[in-house]
Amino acid sequence: PGALAFAHLALGVLAELGEPPSPELVDAVRELHEAEGDVALMVPVLPALTKPEALKLLPAILMLPAPQVKAALLTMAGGPVAPSELLIALHNLDPAKTPGL
Repeated sequence: PGALAFAHLALGVLAELGEPPSPELVDAVRELHEAEGDVALMVPVLPALTKPEALKLLPAILMLPAPQVKAALLTMAGGPVAPSELLIALHNLDPAKTPGL
């Protein structure tokens, strides 16, 4: 449990520095996300993802607490997904397939 909290903290610090994440870091975070199922881990590396990868995370991102959703959407719109594409993706989400929407 402590390792996951540390990972969140370290990724947050790296994101605040404004440096783009290295491909190795993105791969490591991707593996940790797949193992833990915690989409919040992916938010700091969103700028380094491809548009399809980022959009695939959108339903899970919308289930995060509101401040994290806002940060993720801003990061996504400033990175791999144009704001207009993000708006279209949000409108195209199927509430029946996205619990909690």
